[in-house]
Amino acid sequence: MKKGTLLLFLLLALVLSGCGRPQEEKSTPAEVAKTYTGHGRVLSIDSTGVMIRHGEIPGYMAAMTMHYPVQDTILLSGISPGDSVSFQIRVKGYQHELVAIEKAETAGPEDGQ
Repeated sequence: MKKGTLLLFLLLALVLSGCGRPQEEKSTPAEVAKTYTGHGRVLSIDSTGVMIRHGEIPGYMAAMTMHYPVQDTILLSGISPGDSVSFQIRVKGYQHELVAIEKAETAGPEDGQ
């Protein structure tokens, strides 16, 4: 009986020694910011960014209407609701930000017209 108890105790100690041990962290590459170009129509501008109805942004998202935040609203100088625009957004993880915008020469089908 003593031998069986000792064996059970050693087996239990062996099993428990693996519990609580931190698993090796898998190294993941740092998130890299990517820049995408889109074309659309400005619907509104507020103190934090711009609402744009845009066509598909290849490699990133389908056509939709979306608010894009900006770091500095000076970027939106000369842009008004109703303008057709070309723009660039920077995406890192789930964060996105408008980094460039300019009036487009002509409206296109991606403007939601």
